[in-house]
Amino acid sequence: MREVKVAFSETDLEWLTKQAESQGVSRAGLIRQRVFSAEERLLQPKDIHELVQKVRRRAGAGMDSRKVEHIVMCVVSEVLN
Repeated sequence: MREVKVAFSETDLEWLTKQAESQGVSRAGLIRQRVFSAEERLLQPKDIHELVQKVRRRAGAGMDSRKVEHIVMCVVSEVLN
């Protein structure tokens, strides 16, 4: 495997260490698990576009498309985090 350097705050590093210890894995292993499990959940750009279009149809023509896109992205961000 190739090595990649990542910087974390002390608080985040402590949290990662505790999570890794509780799961019986290394911190690197925990980070790999989180990265690749998140990758499976992420929406692709076409998925976001479809969501925006669905919301625009439901909201009606009176709502600005940029506002709809902003709202959809806020919701997606909250759901994924």
